[in-house]
Order: sequence, then C-alpha cells, then structure tokens
Amino acid sequence: MNRVLVVDDEQYIGLLIRHILQSHGYEVVVTTCVADALEKLQSEHFNLVFTDLNMPGENGFSLLETIQQQPQHTSVVVITAQGEEEITGQALALGARDLLHKPFSRQSLLKMARKFLAA
Repeated sequence: MNRVLVVDDEQYIGLLIRHILQSHGYEVVVTTCVADALEKLQSEHFNLVFTDLNMPGENGFSLLETIQQQPQHTSVVVITAQGEEEITGQALALGARDLLHKPFSRQSLLKMARKFLAA
C-alpha cells in the first residue's frame, strides 16, 4: 500500500488531504511540524510527502534536504500559496518533484498523488 506523509502547520489542510487520499485507498499520516515528520521518516517508509514550506520552527526546506539525503526514494510535493514563485523555485532546486497550489481542488490533489504513486 502506498504511504503518504502530510506536513502542514495548518491542521485542517492535513486533515483534508488525509480524508481525500484515504477515500481513494492511500494510507496517510499527518503531522503539523517538521521535527515530528523527521522522526516519522526515520522509523517509517513513505512513498510520497506533501509538505508546506512556511512553518514555525524548522521549515519545509530542512525537511526537503533531509529527505534528499536518504537512500530510499521518497517523492516530495510542496504545498504552496499562490505568489511564492521564488520560494518554490528554491524547493524545486532542493529536490521537490512538484507543487500543489493552495487552494487546491480534490481533483488536483488526486492527480498529484497518482502522478507519483502506483495505483
């Protein structure tokens, strides 16, 4: 089963993503901080990570850097607000595979998940 980690300090975003993806058969774990996400990544395998960049404490950039250093392949999709082109450009340079713009639709979220996960 494909496992997805969602990291966003806005808890409702994580819960929304979990609800949508779980209804389509994905196993989803949600966290609101990078430190917790890093801990989960050390002990569990995830096929895909959706992460916000701007969060209190450690941000999504440190998460991206850590994931890129891991031997197992995990795709990362950055969740971003409109108008953050410079920041998202940095994320892509650090290894993010794609961007999911807020506000996103159910269809765009599912399309993004399917793009990186086998059915």
